[in-house]
Amino acid sequence: MIKNYFKIALRNLLRDKAFTAINILGLAIGMACCLLILLSIISELGYDSFHEKADRIVRVVFRGSIQGGTMNEAHVMPPVAAALKADYPEVEQATRVRKMGNPKVIYGNSAFRNRAAAFADANFFQVFTFPLIQGDPTQVLNEPHSIVISASTAQTYFKGENPM
Repeated sequence: MIKNYFKIALRNLLRDKAFTAINILGLAIGMACCLLILLSIISELGYDSFHEKADRIVRVVFRGSIQGGTMNEAHVMPPVAAALKADYPEVEQATRVRKMGNPKVIYGNSAFRNRAAAFADANFFQVFTFPLIQGDPTQVLNEPHSIVISASTAQTYFKGENPM
């Protein structure tokens, strides 16, 4: 019986070729749009959701207008973190992160370029909960010139030696 249904459907599709093409094209475009929207939503909802306080972490951006033009900047000026914490009691912590470019790291006789380096405030690990292999998250960035590196970066720089 199902074979008969497919036979009738195929005959109708072949009889009205223009109508069939429009319907199949519309269905394909609709399904592609739905998949793209679904992928976008999954990406947005899954972004940094592993942090313990992910529902309370927000990013501050700069939007303004100068001489009739609009400005949208991903970074704000450095004093904004302290001003937010001082002026708004609902702000529990404010931390700043800034990409540092492409610094050259020299250890022993080896030199490395690190493209993923960034500056961060001492309270960075009070806001974000990245797992640490060694060290105390409340103390790691308290001293000037202190750094936090990933396990793969430690292996690259120190080749099996203890980076601490």
